[in-house]
Amino acid sequence: MRKNYLLAICAIVLLAAFTSVTALSSSFIAPSNDLTVQAMAYPDDVPSFGTGGAPLDVDDVSSLLDSSQQDSSLDESSEQQSETESDSSETGIDPSSGLAESSVTSNSDIVLTGPPPTEGSYTTEESSSKSESSSKPESSSKPESSSKPESSSKPESSSKPESSSKPESFDATSSSSGETLRVSLNGTVMEGDAYDMLCQIVEAEIGGSYHTEALKAQAVAVYSYIKYENNLGRTPSLPGRSPTQKTKDAVSAVFGQALYYGGKIAFTPYHASSTGTTNSSADVWGGSYPYLIAVTSKYDPASSYKNQTVTYEASTLGPKLENYLGITLSDDPSGWFSNIVTNGSGYVSKLTVTDSNGTAHTLTGRQMRENVLAYGIRSHAFTITVSGSSITFTTNGYGHGVGMSQTGANAYAVNDGWTYAQILSHYYPGTTLS
Repeated sequence: MRKNYLLAICAIVLLAAFTSVTALSSSFIAPSNDLTVQAMAYPDDVPSFGTGGAPLDVDDVSSLLDSSQQDSSLDESSEQQSETESDSSETGIDPSSGLAESSVTSNSDIVLTGPPPTEGSYTTEESSSKSESSSKPESSSKPESSSKPESSSKPESSSKPESSSKPESFDATSSSSGETLRVSLNGTVMEGDAYDMLCQIVEAEIGGSYHTEALKAQAVAVYSYIKYENNLGRTPSLPGRSPTQKTKDAVSAVFGQALYYGGKIAFTPYHASSTGTTNSSADVWGGSYPYLIAVTSKYDPASSYKNQTVTYEASTLGPKLENYLGITLSDDPSGWFSNIVTNGSGYVSKLTVTDSNGTAHTLTGRQMRENVLAYGIRSHAFTITVSGSSITFTTNGYGHGVGMSQTGANAYAVNDGWTYAQILSHYYPGTTLS
């Protein structure tokens, strides 16, 4: 009896010590100049499911329903992008492993979007922007399937003075907003000043070389995304690095503004570049968000993300397919792939893989990119060409394609003179900026 009593006392002491250490390790935010700068190419946000970080596939529909449609807290690492699912070739993080765990075990780490796009035929100089009179999105860019009239997609609240949405305690010169957010920044879970975090994340996502209006749009999208995740008890994982003054000024101009839908904070994934038309959330994750529909992003095809090729040898790709599908392939790769089906935006919705017995197996484009190739290709908008033992994937765009295109946001600001409010209303139609 005495021995059991002593063992119980020791267990309590050890548990208390572990809890104290865990709390201390996540109670501060590192100064921006101390952050480790990861590779320039950051991955797209890819939702994941459960604490194990497995990719969220199309049949996990219920986990991605909008909070306005589903009241459960969605205990998964969904959106984006992804954060636990970072492509090691894009971020240096092993896609099979989670990032630093939160002291709250139910929290999931998520990672959003891609690297700063490389522009193609259009200029990136702010001085080249056209007058704002040409900045209204064309009605043809919004599919008829949109559940909201186009007139409602441009929030009236965006005309309010920007300063009205900032917390009274906000002081950009002191880098302190009086508000805190919880994120996994460069792999370290922390809770810190919202303004300081946003500056670091926006800089890492697109950088100070982007047009000011694109930087503002990115700041609002990131802020909304983090708030959405934090409200559900989740910790999104995002990149960060020391911001330029231009980025700080852009974040300061819109700090505190977020996107809402139906009176609730909106879920705002984003990506580096689309195929020229973005993806709907339903096509990618199976969840229905009325404001995450396919819209045109006309400048994306001019970026360097068009027609990117990656070639695998059959001896390398074959075992990946066999392991994932649990099959045996023939020695001739020319018969492996068939029936590649794409959606209206050009992303592969499904394809057939035939094994050595002639049995057909169906994969989605996301499964090929994320599970089989471990994000080895830029997007799941791809074609496959087989030549001898070589298998080449040719991709368009970078990322999952849902929500705002960073390439498109910058190009619309540069070439069409769009404001950040117009950019956001185009890529998240039906939301309200407030």
